Amino acid sequence: MASTAHPYMVEQLEQLEQLEQLEQHEPNEAQNEEDRCEQLPRRFDELPRDAQWLVLQRTGARFVLTHRSREEPIHLNLPYDMFWPHYVPVIVRYEFILLPRRASGPEMIARFRLSLDPAIRQLPEWRNISAENKAILNRPGGYIAREFAPFSQLEFDGFDGRHDSDKVFCFLRTGPRDFEVAPRWSRFDDSVLTQVREKMETVFRLPLVRF
Repeated sequence: MASTAHPYMVEQLEQLEQLEQLEQHEPNEAQNEEDRCEQLPRRFDELPRDAQWLVLQRTGARFVLTHRSREEPIHLNLPYDMFWPHYVPVIVRYEFILLPRRASGPEMIARFRLSLDPAIRQLPEWRNISAENKAILNRPGGYIAREFAPFSQLEFDGFDGRHDSDKVFCFLRTGPRDFEVAPRWSRFDDSVLTQVREKMETVFRLPLVRF
């Protein structure tokens, strides 16, 4: 016997079932934590726009990237009694968090952390550093850590006119054109730029633009 349900009601019920499945979905515990945070619901693009908005209102997202580079000692605020004659090998960790959506627009948080590259321990200069300074440089959570106040748009710019291959992030906030430029030690190259742009588009559904 053919169903007498109205086609529009059937479509609504299917949409509600999809939303319930998204809310009840629990990620596999064996999956890497950072990968879990990056995942939007499967087939998200196939949901009706109203359903997508409901999901985004309740869902935050996050992605993390790391970048190896070499930084001038003067920009790292090294201990006053520590002399380092070369560029310092470092690893910078970039974490971006998208908060659940509000009607006023997207809101993000950024956390950057700089640690010494473990390769530094193979250099002869490392053996001449005092135990106290080694403890400072190796402190948990990174040697330098910075969290940036919530912002509405992530941008980037060349670090200076002479070295456009070095870039820095800029954080644009709502209201008057209030923006903040990330510190020099967090500068990055084109490889990081490509990854961040791709993550912004696929994970946050937001653009990364030139300042």
